Amino acid sequence: MFRAGQDLKLLFLDSRVAQITGYEPQDLVDRSLYHYVHTQDLMALRWAHQVLLTKGQVTTRYYRFLAKNGGWIWMQSYATLVHNNRSSRPEVIVSVNYALSDVEAKHLKLSIDQIENSPSDYIRSAQTLAVNLID
Repeated sequence: MFRAGQDLKLLFLDSRVAQITGYEPQDLVDRSLYHYVHTQDLMALRWAHQVLLTKGQVTTRYYRFLAKNGGWIWMQSYATLVHNNRSSRPEVIVSVNYALSDVEAKHLKLSIDQIENSPSDYIRSAQTLAVNLID
């Protein structure tokens, strides 16, 4: 389960996300759901997002959510647009998500976020390599 802004920026995630994806909830908060979806599934998710904002509810097609250490998990989401009680304006998206598979293609790294070392570690190692090549 997650709660997100209307732009799908994640605001809250159930702690079970760690068991399923490898990400701790705080790793995903303030990041867009789009950031963690396989590129081949982005258009279908975008369509579902538009339907959600228009109609107030949607069931997504199956999509691949990128796992922390590589590969992806097939997911499906049932999302509802929740309105503010006082103003009746749309406020947040609440989604119940179902993991439909275990992690597949664990060896594939499709995002910088799936690399165990941080990007800054790679920058430092590249700088060290450059210095060693010059010397």
